Amino acid sequence: MLMDTKRLILFAALSLVAIPFVGCGNGQVPLHGKIVFSDDGAPVPTGVICFTDGTSVSRGTINADGSFVMGVTKMDDGIPPGHYTVYFVGVEVPIPDDEMNTQPLIDRKYASPDTSGLQVEVSAATKTMEFKLDRFGPGQ
Repeated sequence: MLMDTKRLILFAALSLVAIPFVGCGNGQVPLHGKIVFSDDGAPVPTGVICFTDGTSVSRGTINADGSFVMGVTKMDDGIPPGHYTVYFVGVEVPIPDDEMNTQPLIDRKYASPDTSGLQVEVSAATKTMEFKLDRFGPGQ
């Protein structure tokens, strides 16, 4: 009887450990893509892309070639299906001969979900996205 109880406890513990590794997955969409400048198609080389649904934010680091991979808890674990506003942070470079300040690379409107104007729908069928952003210009 005692051995059966120990086996039952061991089986229950192993079952709980195995649950995350089986089944239909975490429901996240493995979303990746590219961010380029709208005027010439050159890659936006730095920063973070953010998707918000109003209650949570998913992020992806922008690589030097303009590519990104979205994540919620890790930078590449995917994103839940849903409707999102997209915005960008840290898309800037150091000003030459001025170590204390940076210059934005993209129009400042993209820095906030309230002003970016970028809305997307992510579904299980969505795999890639491309964003074409206006450059930062005089008077911004």
